[in-house]
Amino acid sequence: MCVVSLDGPTPCTKKGNGEPPQAGGRRIQYLTYVQVLRDPSSHCMVPKHRRLDAAERGVVEARYNVAQDADWPKIPTKDPVCRFYDFTPGDLQEIQRVRLVSCGDQRYYRLVVASPA
Repeated sequence: MCVVSLDGPTPCTKKGNGEPPQAGGRRIQYLTYVQVLRDPSSHCMVPKHRRLDAAERGVVEARYNVAQDADWPKIPTKDPVCRFYDFTPGDLQEIQRVRLVSCGDQRYYRLVVASPA
């Protein structure tokens, strides 16, 4: 669930929903209207990001011989793209960068981790 407002959530709203915010098993994401209008994924310098499902994650872990989450490069939840797509800690995302000089595009993987408070 996404709640959009002019100034973001009030302290009372955050307190009433707890940390992390939940509503019937769903996450509540608070955004300001400016954050909605400034879509980071539409910028020409931001590569394509997508969340991998469990099956894709298993294939990638086997391909790169990754045994535990600590072995992945990390990206914080406060990253603008993570916030826009509502990636949660523990998600593995694929970043697809288009290379103009070399042939094709390259794929990178990052594990989403909780940002320090």
